[in-house]
Amino acid sequence: FGLSEWAPRWQGPVKIVVNLLFNVPVVIAIGLFGSIGEELGWRGYLQPKLDHAGERGSVFIVVVLELIFHLPIILIAGYLDTAGSLWVIPLFFAAKLGASFVWAHGCYAMMSIWPAFWFHAIHNGLSQSIFPRFFTGGDDHLLLGETGLLPTLCYLVLAGMILFKMRRKGQSWAALSRMNNKG
Repeated sequence: FGLSEWAPRWQGPVKIVVNLLFNVPVVIAIGLFGSIGEELGWRGYLQPKLDHAGERGSVFIVVVLELIFHLPIILIAGYLDTAGSLWVIPLFFAAKLGASFVWAHGCYAMMSIWPAFWFHAIHNGLSQSIFPRFFTGGDDHLLLGETGLLPTLCYLVLAGMILFKMRRKGQSWAALSRMNNKG
């Protein structure tokens, strides 16, 4: 769309490959430590409790609480580096809505909390460290940042595809959570 262009900060294919081989595992490993704490609370405890209680809007509730949890560091500490833009709040909510659906579905499908740990760590590592180094305009957080328009759109499309597939198979969110509870 002309909003950003491929311009890796690492010049040459060998440097790109070497940097990716080194940096991707490092940023994901570091991100894993941070993601474990959050995901134990969100997808490990709260999401299953709401689903087992029959709460129909469980993903929405979890996302609202995640937004409330992150609001102080978004507004006061400059998390997501948006230079005071309030657009980050609805974008964060929309991105988290798509991501939370995908991450919770992964947990229920695998009957484990580990998919959420890994999804969260990979999301943070790639969006905060790797992706911005490949595009000029990568510092435009409202477009390409962690909860920018493009990642948000990707998560929402992926969540929609999963939901469509579940509906087509006659699966419900409650049924997935019950299967997970038996595992």
